[in-house]
Amino acid sequence: MNRRRSLFVAALVSFFGYNAALATELRFVTEPLHPFVTESAVTGQVVGPVAEILQAVCDRIHASCSLEVFPWRRAYIMAERGEVDGIIPFFHTVEREKNFYISDMVVESAFSFFTLNASNLKYSQPRDLDGYTVGVYGPSGISSTVETLLKSGSTGKADIAISNVRVLRMLAGGRYGTADTAVAVMNRDVGLHLLKTEGIQGIKWAGDLQKINYGIGLSRKKVKEEQFHQFNDALRALMLEGKIRMILDKYGLKSTG
Repeated sequence: MNRRRSLFVAALVSFFGYNAALATELRFVTEPLHPFVTESAVTGQVVGPVAEILQAVCDRIHASCSLEVFPWRRAYIMAERGEVDGIIPFFHTVEREKNFYISDMVVESAFSFFTLNASNLKYSQPRDLDGYTVGVYGPSGISSTVETLLKSGSTGKADIAISNVRVLRMLAGGRYGTADTAVAVMNRDVGLHLLKTEGIQGIKWAGDLQKINYGIGLSRKKVKEEQFHQFNDALRALMLEGKIRMILDKYGLKSTG
């Protein structure tokens, strides 16, 4: 089995070398999203596990890739319009398929609840959030998820903030209400990272809303289908070789493969 897998990987590597001319320069955008991707305060470079994964794929297909940081909404619109080639990190939805080729998912995470320490919230259905104010960063994929959830069967209301840090600080400061009426929703790894690095007290992780995986989105208006397949096949080869897992392990994150 191992020999068969090795031969398959070798065949993929040979294929990528043959088709290297398909890709030359690719421009990607992102938002600061600790711990997945961030802009170094020291060097100004974009760093983090998803940035490393992107660079590994670009190296494999012999493409010169750049990665720039923007607010999420601006980054998304730039990629959607084809002003850039792609965007990271990116999770899959049917709606996004209209404008993006979406790679295989590489990072496993979740959208999660964060509450005040005294809260007894145990979420199982939308009506469990009746009467709650739900703090969430947006506009974003998470805020859209929360708003759809509340509309599906809860009297709770979403309160959209400009950053995840602000959401947590507002929750800790009682801006959303008491332990019985206040909750925040954000990426689990992002929330846990911020609680630790920002020194925010009085808040706990309170369970997952839904599992979520991240990959890389490439704009259908900028990237040809054959380029996307070349890109995604390179990503798959890196996963088979264990290189994606090695990158994520360094950051304490979980690979999908």
